[in-house]
Amino acid sequence: WGVELGKALAQKIIPELQSEDLPPLDHDSSTAELIRRYREANGRR
Repeated sequence: WGVELGKALAQKIIPELQSEDLPPLDHDSSTAELIRRYREANGRR
């Protein structure tokens, strides 16, 4: 079920990576930090 879990998580994370808005992150601290760093590297904070 690991693949299915990954798909479910990706459905939530991908829009957060692509959004111009900065929606609040509702993830564990590791995932939230990776998203924050991605946003920062792509000019979004």
